[in-house]
Amino acid sequence: METIAEAFERARARVLTLWHAIGWQLPGLAIASVALVVLAVLLTLSAIFAEPLGLGLTEAFYLFLAFGWSRTTTVLLMAGLVVVACVLFVIAYVGKPDKESSRWVAFRTILGNSGLVLASVLVGLVILEAAVRVMDGVDFWPLRNITAERHALLRTQTANVYHPDVGWVLAPNMPGKPDEPEGVSLTTGAHGVRMNDFEIKPLPKGGILASGDSFTAGSEVGNKYTWPAQLEQLLGTPVVNGGVGGWATDQIVRRVYDLLPVVEPKTVVVSFFQDDILRSGYRTYAGSNKPWFTVENGELVRHYDPVPLFTGKAEEVGGLSVLGYSYLVTFVSERIDLGTHWARSQTSYVAADNDPVAVSCKLLEKLQDDLDAANVRLLFVMQFGGRAAIDIVERQPHAVEVIECAEAAGIETLDMWQPQKDIGLRDMDAYRGLFVMHDENRIFGHMSNAGNKLVAEHIAERLKVTPALNAQQP
Repeated sequence: METIAEAFERARARVLTLWHAIGWQLPGLAIASVALVVLAVLLTLSAIFAEPLGLGLTEAFYLFLAFGWSRTTTVLLMAGLVVVACVLFVIAYVGKPDKESSRWVAFRTILGNSGLVLASVLVGLVILEAAVRVMDGVDFWPLRNITAERHALLRTQTANVYHPDVGWVLAPNMPGKPDEPEGVSLTTGAHGVRMNDFEIKPLPKGGILASGDSFTAGSEVGNKYTWPAQLEQLLGTPVVNGGVGGWATDQIVRRVYDLLPVVEPKTVVVSFFQDDILRSGYRTYAGSNKPWFTVENGELVRHYDPVPLFTGKAEEVGGLSVLGYSYLVTFVSERIDLGTHWARSQTSYVAADNDPVAVSCKLLEKLQDDLDAANVRLLFVMQFGGRAAIDIVERQPHAVEVIECAEAAGIETLDMWQPQKDIGLRDMDAYRGLFVMHDENRIFGHMSNAGNKLVAEHIAERLKVTPALNAQQP
């Protein structure tokens, strides 16, 4: 029977034969392995510190844009690269595994001791896992992803509820608190629609339906300061705000279909924030499942219909999120004040096997066809964040592609890039005033009252060209 030493020598000989064939020698192999480790460390650090380094988060992470690697995937790939580098280094260091060689004897001793230490550590971790579960009364079975369950979107975002078609919506009929400042109040009516003032009213029919993400819903501003509410004031026509935070383009469009028979609008305004396009490339986003689409033979194909409720199953979490199955990891992180950081880093984002731009374009084209058949006007709006319009000279390619495909399909389109950027070029203080600023004016939040007014004014100007039919109050 072949010994371990003989198997090692045979594998080593094959690697070295290939290595010598391309002109490298053993020292080069060692240098290459060190270089791989350095590369892995640098990319891992860029993933860990992506936010302060300005490298983007979630779908805006620079390696996701380039290769489709999320931050978690990057860390896992780099860990694998380190393992490969270590194997190459061992091959270069050990040399011929002669039983009489002191180098081989030393390596064999190190290998044996390392295996013993590893086994001891694993046994110790299993014992600790059992101990903390018994101490805190956590069941051993069924095995659950504790971190994923605790930090699922519907658990952390208490204003949201599950929806089988779009994944999640704002909870219906939420009254604003009496002692809540007007500027941050949130009131919803039927179907989770955000009200345009403090009073919960029946949804009007025959007006304008707005659908979008948090920039449409109006995060960080009060009811009457969202752009749909200000659009209603400018036009004197009822506007139904169907926006919900965290949505992708697929959810935004599906929301229109859900509310069409309810509010029977004469005009639909669909607003995409630039990152919403990339979000359509996920089937699990921010700890919640969502609908997702592929384009097959030129046609849209829907997946997750209905959307399954997120439970933290293995297929719903990605990369290091599987560590959430260990209660020991959660127990330790919470007691060394890393619980919040760990939870944020382990929030589930699972990519879908699709083309987000192609999907977004097809969704808009189909919506246009369906609304045309119903004699409903469609206006497509593209919105941008504060940092994007001042730090990036040109719009991101995915945003440009969707705008171009919408225009090519004959969809009425409003691009807010230039109006927003023009203000920044003239007066940065005025530009910052368009957003809710954080961290001593260094971080741009959602649009402020003034920013939403700017959007509403541009939409109103466009809609006045071909006015929507008079709305009927309920």
